[in-house]
Amino acid sequence: MIKNYLITAIRELRKRKFYTAINILGLSVSLTASILIILWVQDEQSFDKFHSDYEQIYKVNSHLDPEHNGSIWGGSPGPIGNYAQNVPEVDYATRVSQDDNVTLVNDMLKRPVTNMNIYYVDSNFFNMFHFPLQAGSLSGFQANYKQALITPSTAEKLFSTQQVIGKTFRYQKDLFTVAGILNDIPQNSSMQFDVVIPLGYHAQRFTNWGGNGKWKTIDEDMGNYSFSTYVKVKPHTSAALVGKSVTDTYTKARNGENSTIFVLDPLKTMHLIAPDGNKSTLRMVQIFGIIALLLLVIGAVNYINLSTARALDRAKDVGIRKIIGANRFHLFIQFITETVVVFLCSLLIAFILILILHTGYNQIAQKSISFSFHNTAIWLYIGTAIIGTLALSSIYPAIQLSSFNPIHSLKGKSIKGVSSNTMRKILVVFQFTLSVTLIVCTLVIRNQLAFIQNINLGYDRDHVITLGLPEEAYKHMDAIRTELTNNNAIQAVSYPVCTT
Repeated sequence: MIKNYLITAIRELRKRKFYTAINILGLSVSLTASILIILWVQDEQSFDKFHSDYEQIYKVNSHLDPEHNGSIWGGSPGPIGNYAQNVPEVDYATRVSQDDNVTLVNDMLKRPVTNMNIYYVDSNFFNMFHFPLQAGSLSGFQANYKQALITPSTAEKLFSTQQVIGKTFRYQKDLFTVAGILNDIPQNSSMQFDVVIPLGYHAQRFTNWGGNGKWKTIDEDMGNYSFSTYVKVKPHTSAALVGKSVTDTYTKARNGENSTIFVLDPLKTMHLIAPDGNKSTLRMVQIFGIIALLLLVIGAVNYINLSTARALDRAKDVGIRKIIGANRFHLFIQFITETVVVFLCSLLIAFILILILHTGYNQIAQKSISFSFHNTAIWLYIGTAIIGTLALSSIYPAIQLSSFNPIHSLKGKSIKGVSSNTMRKILVVFQFTLSVTLIVCTLVIRNQLAFIQNINLGYDRDHVITLGLPEEAYKHMDAIRTELTNNNAIQAVSYPVCTT
């Protein structure tokens, strides 16, 4: 029986090639656009969720002077990690410091590699986060401060090979031995680094440089909010209570002189919600999810309109089928089958278009999203979209087309429910309303981006560059400034002066 329905559906669609092509093309375009947007939404929502027990992991943010609406920072002082570890409800606490845009050198090949990001981590880092090793071992890693873990891409840049265990590279004046190779950091990780070095190295360097005023170690320094502190709490633990315990300990350590409150920020929402509670990124992801849904609805409504618009053309066909014994259920299944065939063809074309457009889409989105048929999360999104679209685009036409009176249809008389096209008018208005709304939103966003790119910032940004310098360079800023000013190609030099 199913085979007969399928053969009849294919025969009917082939008989009306132009109509079939328009339907398939319309659904293909809407499916392609929707799935590409859904891939982006799924990627944005997947950040940091590859870590085990990610729902129990939080980052400690610092709310400065909350009584006067002070700023909220994502960093915290060095001692906060130790205070958090002593809270009974905390399983692990870890501190991370980082150096961005540094230069590493392979002295044997005389090869400098720039724009590297270094993470200094303590012993709990790999207990909390899932960054597995490809080669090497973590055994004794924290005991030797001159050891490093690097990613495969970093190994290729430094050594042109991934067989690098035991090899050395130089950072500033120190030589580091490669103790292990980590897997490349996932693109959907909030933490992005190229090299991992024991926190003890950073602590030793901090002390050797004289510390921060009266504080000579990172465990004493309460004035430098440069650490990213993460805690993993026990199940069913109140994050607010943990934050309060850490704040109370910090206040006591400062003899009551404290106007900072420490707040725990969930890792699962950290990518979408800023430390100060700004949800603009989350709203943008939600808006794009709605846009994907609207595109599917537009495709489905377009199919409904085309199906019901040619209802009179199918009237005699339906009348003959009813006279020779087909009941309404048989006709309903027949029209559903036609819709399924059209939809499957559209889905196949959509997948082909996605594979073709995938590279260009990643360049536009500035991501490395991979489209895999084995990605269950993506199939969950696509499956939901398919079922919803299929239901919306097939049930109403099937009911409408199977409800013809056979006698009236054979005599060519107007048919109740078909001559009355109120429903179709509503759908057409709805479809065009959605389309115009999306077009207007696109133009508004385009104009806003153009405004941001062309706004007068008070300086010529095409001729101003910013350079990152290692910490040691700040001791010689006057000499560096003099040297740069003496260069005829440079008109002026400026640098910020930081005070603690």
